Amino acid sequence: MSKSRRIAFDGMLAAVYFALSLLVVDTGSLKFTFTSLAIVAAALLFGTWDACAVAFVGELLYQVIKFGVTATTPIWMLPPVLHALLLGLCALLLGRKRPLAERTVPCFAACMGCALVNSLMNTLALYIDSQYYGYYQYHMVFGLALVRFAVGLGTALLVTAVAIPLVRTLRAKGLVPLPKNKFQRSNTL
Repeated sequence: MSKSRRIAFDGMLAAVYFALSLLVVDTGSLKFTFTSLAIVAAALLFGTWDACAVAFVGELLYQVIKFGVTATTPIWMLPPVLHALLLGLCALLLGRKRPLAERTVPCFAACMGCALVNSLMNTLALYIDSQYYGYYQYHMVFGLALVRFAVGLGTALLVTAVAIPLVRTLRAKGLVPLPKNKFQRSNTL
C-alpha cells in the first residue's frame, strides 16, 4: 500500500474518531462513546504508529473543539494515544503468524486489556483535572471507577465485535492488504 493511501486511511479514521466523539452520552464522570472503533481499526489494519496518529489527531480535534486548549488538554489526550500504542503493540506481537483480526479470542483479550488501561488512565486524568481546577469530589473520581471499568469493558466488547468483521471485509475486498510483519518468514530465498 502506498504511503499516500495509508495516510488517507489514517485521516479518514481520525475523522471517524472525531465524529464518534460527538456521538456521546456524557454524565460528567462517565462517558459512553465508541471512539475506540477508529483506534482498533487502525491498529488492526496498519499497526502501532497509524493507530497512535489516529488517536492523537482525533482526540486533539475533539479536545480543541469541545473544550478549547487548556492546561489539561495533553492529559486528556494521553489515554487514547496510550490505548492505541498498547493495542498496536499487541497486534504486532500477537499477530506474528496470523494477523490479530484473524484470531478472535486473542483479539478480544487484547482489546479488553487495552480498554482497562484506557479506563485507568481516564480515571487518573479525571483526578488530575479535578485537582488542577479545584472541583475534586471523591465519588466522582473514584466512587464510579468500577462502573467506569465496566463501561470500558462493555464498550470494548462491542467495538471489537464490530472491528473484526470490518477489518476482515476491508482485507477480503482488497481495499487494505495484509501487513508485512517483520517477524514472519518469507517463502522466498
